[in-house]
Amino acid sequence: LSVPPAFVITTAACTDVLEHGRIPADLGDALEQALAWLEGGTGRTFGSGPHPLLVSVRSGAPVSMPGMMDTVLNLGMTDDVEAQLASECEDAEFARDTHRRFIELYSNIVLKTPVDLPAGGDPHEWRGAVATAAAAEIPQDPRGQLRGAVEAVFHSWNSRRARRYRDHHGIAHDLGTAVT
Repeated sequence: LSVPPAFVITTAACTDVLEHGRIPADLGDALEQALAWLEGGTGRTFGSGPHPLLVSVRSGAPVSMPGMMDTVLNLGMTDDVEAQLASECEDAEFARDTHRRFIELYSNIVLKTPVDLPAGGDPHEWRGAVATAAAAEIPQDPRGQLRGAVEAVFHSWNSRRARRYRDHHGIAHDLGTAVT
């Protein structure tokens, strides 16, 4: 099977984020270069159309810890991207549901505010519900979404379930995780 193109942010960046609480300044430039490479390899554009690129942000620990850390899917989704996706795949319902699932995941993982959004709703209403519940908004800027998701996945290294898993399996706590 073909492996989709991807880039990896190292465990050293995770350690830095966990120490300082935010993405290091130099990682921003590296993310831009990696996104440009990914766009070139896919023929798609992150966060815009007519062929939008949506990405997943996943953990990749040096030792397998299945299901212990967080993942954000459909990152790069905005109202404009939803419209482009609906046009490209000729399925507005699919595009709307993809948007809903992104908002739920971003709220749950990045904003730490679990929400269960009704299918068939409106993204503006969904974002309003999240903003009210989380006292924070989901960025409409895809690069802002990416930074938030990368930080959240790095922070999931220290989630209660991940720490317990490592304790149970004798895995060191200082390894950190990469992000793909």
